[in-house]
Amino acid sequence: MIADRGHDGGLLLNGKDAAKFLGISRTLFTELVNQGKIPFTVLGTEKRYRIIDLEELARPKSTIEQLMAPIVHAIREEYYGTNSVSFSGKKNRH
Repeated sequence: MIADRGHDGGLLLNGKDAAKFLGISRTLFTELVNQGKIPFTVLGTEKRYRIIDLEELARPKSTIEQLMAPIVHAIREEYYGTNSVSFSGKKNRH
């Protein structure tokens, strides 16, 4: 994990690690950034993503989203398989 500090002292991740943090593919992450659904800051010439913003995006917002969370998790498991890579970079073996 590559983490920088923002102007407010908060931790910043690069795109690869931010996608891992959210548990989504880098391609989907990039699409969401381009759609303006994931906020970013620019550090030098690179985009960085605040962990606090990513945590907010990952938190279910409503009862429907809370009910959907296990379904979304199951779909991710099915899509990425049982040997998906965890945030730590190690292979998960279920």
